[in-house]
Amino acid sequence: MAGEFVARDLQRVIRMSVPRCLALVFVLFAACDPALGAQADPGPKPAEARVEVDEELALVKKHLFNDEDLASSASWAGVLLYRDDAAARALVIEALRHAGNPTTREAVCKALDRSRTDPRPLKGKEDFLEPLLGLLGTEEETRIARLAAEATLMFSYDQVQSGLEAIAADAQRSSKVRSNAVYVLQLHPDKRAAVKLMGLLDSADGDVAQAAKKALMSLGIAVGEDAEGRRQVIDELQQQGAEAYLRKRLVRSEADIRELEADIQGLRAESASWQQHYFSALGEWYDSIGDEAARSAFLAKRLESPENATILWVLTKLEELKQGTSKPKLSEGAEKTLMTLVSHDDRQVRLRTAQLLALMWELNSAEPLLEQLKEEQDPQVSRELFVALGRNCYYASLPTSKLKIADGTRKTTLQWAVRFLDGNDVETVRSGADVIGKLLTQDGLEPNDVNGYLASLADRYRRVDGQDGSVLRSELLNAMAGLCDQRSQCKSPARALYGRLFNEALSDRADAVRRAAVDGLANTMDKAVALRQLVDGNFHNDTSAAIRAKLIDLAGEVGVGEDLLWLQGLVGSNGAEPAWQAMLKIFGRLTAESMGQWIARFETPEMQKKLTLEQQTSFLTLVEQKAQAENNAALLGQVRQRLAVGYAGANNAQQAMRYLQLVRESGADGPNKDGLWSDLLRTCLTRSHFDLAGEIIKKYLEEKDLSRESPVVQSIEGYLNDPPQGADPNSLRKTLGRIEVPDTASRPQWGELRQHWTVPLAKAKEGQDVQKANN
Repeated sequence: MAGEFVARDLQRVIRMSVPRCLALVFVLFAACDPALGAQADPGPKPAEARVEVDEELALVKKHLFNDEDLASSASWAGVLLYRDDAAARALVIEALRHAGNPTTREAVCKALDRSRTDPRPLKGKEDFLEPLLGLLGTEEETRIARLAAEATLMFSYDQVQSGLEAIAADAQRSSKVRSNAVYVLQLHPDKRAAVKLMGLLDSADGDVAQAAKKALMSLGIAVGEDAEGRRQVIDELQQQGAEAYLRKRLVRSEADIRELEADIQGLRAESASWQQHYFSALGEWYDSIGDEAARSAFLAKRLESPENATILWVLTKLEELKQGTSKPKLSEGAEKTLMTLVSHDDRQVRLRTAQLLALMWELNSAEPLLEQLKEEQDPQVSRELFVALGRNCYYASLPTSKLKIADGTRKTTLQWAVRFLDGNDVETVRSGADVIGKLLTQDGLEPNDVNGYLASLADRYRRVDGQDGSVLRSELLNAMAGLCDQRSQCKSPARALYGRLFNEALSDRADAVRRAAVDGLANTMDKAVALRQLVDGNFHNDTSAAIRAKLIDLAGEVGVGEDLLWLQGLVGSNGAEPAWQAMLKIFGRLTAESMGQWIARFETPEMQKKLTLEQQTSFLTLVEQKAQAENNAALLGQVRQRLAVGYAGANNAQQAMRYLQLVRESGADGPNKDGLWSDLLRTCLTRSHFDLAGEIIKKYLEEKDLSRESPVVQSIEGYLNDPPQGADPNSLRKTLGRIEVPDTASRPQWGELRQHWTVPLAKAKEGQDVQKANN
């Protein structure tokens, strides 16, 4: 091979004069790139140069005639083919006839065959016709003969006809040699070759006749059952024009290709089916193993399989286990086997292994990942290797991690991150930014190094232009925002460097960029200050739901009373529940008096439509707790009255009666004590909570009788006289009829009222009974 050539002859090169060294260097480069040899100046050479060339040819001959590597030998032969001097040409012909090393003859035949598609013209190619036919007339080795046969396609059939047909018809030659000549005839797209094959069907040599028959059948030509049939086929062939014959050959070839493709597809489908059955059985086998050590051994053994499909099955299984509830537990040996797969010959195995190791970042995989990353040529595999490496280094850098990696690995990984950061596609840049963002958040790096990596992110961000780069800008801003977080070890320099970029990005047209800028701004300065700046900039009304959600979240964390006003506007919209929760958090930081001022706001018709009963109740409960803590008795009584009504509206009898009792005990209902009872009852009737209405009336009657002037009676009368649309007033009458008091004599007015309210119900029942009797 070229590398071995340099190593073995280095001393000879050193001893040569400078011009001779340059000449030999040319030969070495030409061996690797035949096109370079074609650019050589073929002009006349002085005597000294001819001597040097002779020495060079001697070196080439040494390798061409003795190298056992076919690819290397074919490269040497290719260099000589296009040299425009007799000595080189003679050396090629000598190699073609060389019987000592089969690889030498194969190499020249392969080089000659390649010349058919080489854009460089091969001068004097007729020089090789006689040697090729000579090789075919003597060579019994099928592999070499077939390479020579393919090389004859550089000549027309007119040029090879007499020689080939003579070899095929020569009874003195071996069956092997003659059969090889039949193969050459089969290759040449000329009807005369087909006619010759027809003639060989009657050969006394059975092997030759059989070879001719197979050749004709492969060409789609009938062989005929007897001599007369064959004669007719020959006549048809001879009557065909050259174009018609070639067209039939082309049609036949296309049909063969289609048939072959169909066979291949069928085989693939069958193979896939059997593979599916196999892996299904393998999965059932694995699931039947109860012992964890045995399971690990089962997977480890199949990781060493020579079949790539089996390895991929194991990798998929491990990924499923890692993402599921049953975490994979591999033995030390299985982990080592897994690490070796990052350098597997199969691209898909390397890719899937890297993706799995990105999930299993607790394994000590940094070293094999880094080594393969240096060698990997596939961009997607490189990216996955890098992602896994970054996660492994991040895990090792955590204070609680037991994993230790080699000194300098983290720094080397960051250097790779800068390379990925300078990539052109979003995924590549994202992976670089993500690794920098992760590794810089932990301690253990020199300040100068940290500043350099921070600057690389800012520089890459500034180099992204246009609206089309919005995704990339947002990804870079997200990485920068993470580095400014309170938990980041480099937050101080990051905030100083990135603050201006975040402010500038707030005006970006892309939602994702503005969202990342909002996150960055919140991490760069005091959150309360950031919230004020963003609210003043009207970002709480931004078109991006994510940005609005971020401000709502900030308000819940650090918002003050004035933030309740814009949050109130969001209640009842798509962000209703988060906005309401943020308001509750702010209320929790206010005084009871400040909270009490919002009671009336929430009772306006507009807010009553926006707020649910549950939201109103949660607010009142919070006010109750704050009023109780601050001993604000007036506010406490006011809130408890509203809570009693609120729970009545929610048909929560237990809580409604509890708060009613608390209000009565504290005397918070004031002089007009029937007012609270009336509010409770009206709320129940409006929502058709008749059972709870009955309990409230019964509770009232435990204290005193009902008079017609009572607001409670007026609420009942109002409902019965003008029930809401769709309501059934008889349901209330039935409830009233079931209410009993222990001492009816002490509640005479109630007895009269109940009789008054239930008479229509009794009359209606009596009418129904009469109608049934008549029927």
